[in-house]
Amino acid sequence: MDHATFLANRRFGSLDGLRGLAVAAVVWHHTQRGFAGVPASQRGYLGVDLFFVLSGFLITTLLLRERDDHGRIGLGRFYARRALRIFPLYYGLLLVLIALFLVRPQLLMAAPFFEDLPHLATYTTNWVPSSTFLVIAWSLAAEEQFYLAWPPTLKVLGASAHWILGAVFAIGVAVGVGVLDPLLSNVFGPGFRSLDMVQATFNPIVLGVWVASLLHAPAGFAKLRALLGARAAAPVTLVLVVALANVPTPEPFGWPRLVVQVALATLVASCVVREDHGLARLLQLPPLVRLGVVSYGIYLLHMFVLQGTRPLVEDLGLRVEGDRFAVTLLAAWLVAELSFRFLEAPCLRRKERFRPSSRA
Repeated sequence: MDHATFLANRRFGSLDGLRGLAVAAVVWHHTQRGFAGVPASQRGYLGVDLFFVLSGFLITTLLLRERDDHGRIGLGRFYARRALRIFPLYYGLLLVLIALFLVRPQLLMAAPFFEDLPHLATYTTNWVPSSTFLVIAWSLAAEEQFYLAWPPTLKVLGASAHWILGAVFAIGVAVGVGVLDPLLSNVFGPGFRSLDMVQATFNPIVLGVWVASLLHAPAGFAKLRALLGARAAAPVTLVLVVALANVPTPEPFGWPRLVVQVALATLVASCVVREDHGLARLLQLPPLVRLGVVSYGIYLLHMFVLQGTRPLVEDLGLRVEGDRFAVTLLAAWLVAELSFRFLEAPCLRRKERFRPSSRA
């Protein structure tokens, strides 16, 4: 694949498969404790880091191509498309929970939910502790903040915007290695290290942005193509990701997590720099691709499904943690398919009216 072919490619065939692996890792993390002596099996939360890398890569790729093809970045259209993709299921779920807890205020989760609701409604849960099933919304909040800040920054500053990303990345590194612990402790309290956002930081999103920017430029594409253009690059990088995730360090993962994030960004790059890479057959398996297509619904709803299927798991006598993972994943997949068909897909079809118009 040369640079012109890369720019003409409007759909990367392996990215839905990567999303499928990412959401399966997250469900695994929430349904079992992992295997003794295998740290990677206890770090399914790295699936969120992969989601972040993918978001940074895809959003930046779309913005750069829109600017080249149409002479500008249309922020209104961008935000309309994002809203149609993300808001219907998210705010629909919040409305259902509000109605449920108003009718049944005695439920255990009612009071914590209403405490968290201002942060949930404003996508700021990544900066506060949460005790409800929507604790996972912290990652959605981080992505929304990225969507809010990055497109206008790129539009106004162009290539100079990467200096700001460099500063964000440096702050993320400082947070990851603990340099800013005294400051963060004063701002967020002594338990700030338990915040998922503090552990993950915005760095994987920034890495995804940089991968997109490098590949968009002819010189950057040539360098990454030379480095990752072999078919074996993708499987070798995946092995590296797993090996790094097995580094036996105490939790939270600390600075080794940044190394894994770099490896995840490299994995994404190796899967898009050529379509026939060594993992293509795996990542383009129809079930895995479909899992990736509905991954948003699975991610947002699986904690509720986990609680709802506990009686079934107990009635069936499924005591193996892998059984709980399989039941939760399959049930969440079914619920996500229903959500996708009847709620998300109709909204996604409306996105077409917000596609970029021709150059003025």
